[in-house]
Amino acid sequence: MAVSTAVDGSDVVLVVRDGGPGMSERDQAHAFDRFYRGRGNDDVEGTGLGLAIVKRAVQRSDGTIALESREGEGTAFTIRLPRADGEPEIVPRKH
Repeated sequence: MAVSTAVDGSDVVLVVRDGGPGMSERDQAHAFDRFYRGRGNDDVEGTGLGLAIVKRAVQRSDGTIALESREGEGTAFTIRLPRADGEPEIVPRKH
């Protein structure tokens, strides 16, 4: 799993990417539905609430969440949140 952050104008962008099995188009369409569990996940614990909770929290913060996935190639979730008023611009350090 890889996590990256960036500032894009007035937004903070968080990307979480995995190298898992990816999601079918059907699973992608329902990924944020409460209690939805993707096909083939019978051996994975959970209730199907995690992504629904994340989406609601992001929306309550005036943000957005999107996913990109290809079967066999993994999934990436992109969260965009507005920067807080007066929050200073973050400048990446070069090492």
